[in-house]
Amino acid sequence: MEKSCFKKIARCGLGAFLVVAGIGHLTFARKEFQAQVPDWVPISKDDTVVYSGFAEIALGTALLLARGKQRAAVGKIAAAFFVAVFPGNILNIGMVSDWTAMGSALPVYFSSQYWLPGR
Repeated sequence: MEKSCFKKIARCGLGAFLVVAGIGHLTFARKEFQAQVPDWVPISKDDTVVYSGFAEIALGTALLLARGKQRAAVGKIAAAFFVAVFPGNILNIGMVSDWTAMGSALPVYFSSQYWLPGR
């Protein structure tokens, strides 16, 4: 498989994952995501989950639709988002839920943002 083909599949997979996770933040997994919000976050847990859900849907859509030079910018924004939500994913590692494996894989998603977007 060519590197560019793999990068496209990985970028689209991450984009689709983010859209589904964002929808989960707003609907079927809202309570589970609220449990991952650290107590030191200055806004309510529900607001944090809703805002991050919208951000994930937007980032996922951007990863799916970005073309050319836009991909690098979207990748950097997504990487910054993953850094911002990392504390919640650290809390998730110790929780027993269906989302644990996905949250634990965050470092893979973060590091992939530097090579998935392409130029």
